Amino acid sequence: MVSTMRRWLNMAPSKLIIASLLAGLMFAAPTAALAGSIEINQFSTEQDAGAITLDADLGFNFSADALEALRSGIALTVRMEFEITRRRKFLWDPAVVEIQQRYSIKRHALSERFVLTDLKKQQAEIYQSLDEALKNLGQVRDVNLSSKDALAADRTYLLRFKAKLEINSLPALLRPIAYVSPSWRMSTGWHEEILTP
Repeated sequence: MVSTMRRWLNMAPSKLIIASLLAGLMFAAPTAALAGSIEINQFSTEQDAGAITLDADLGFNFSADALEALRSGIALTVRMEFEITRRRKFLWDPAVVEIQQRYSIKRHALSERFVLTDLKKQQAEIYQSLDEALKNLGQVRDVNLSSKDALAADRTYLLRFKAKLEINSLPALLRPIAYVSPSWRMSTGWHEEILTP
């Protein structure tokens, strides 16, 4: 018992936080109430000025485990995936467009504000509250999917969109629990629409 306590006290602060989270997760009762969600509240595409663009409004309801991780200083990453595939009758549908956007959200320990970072552009914005940060993250605007010229006018295409919490971006010690716990599996699932240029 004493040696176990010594090991805990000698751990780096970041490892201690993760170990505490893991211990809490292992002893918590797995219930559906702990699960979070990401939902698509509004979705639209527009074909104008030679381009196809997408707008969406997402609602984020992070699980208790994800919120606890945020409060403990662990960054969460949300990945948005956009695809356009050409529909064919007898063969698989080839991808014409594949776009990924990744965003990190983290609580700043000193100011207790939340930092939302576009990981592709490496641009960060600071928000007073988590609600403000998630509201901004959920406002997906003017995503340029493709030029209309890139899609044949006589073909039918399938537009697919998904937003999910990226488990692979969590600290290594937390990932095994996250993979098996429903409270970390937050995704909109694929939203699909037929697209005719």
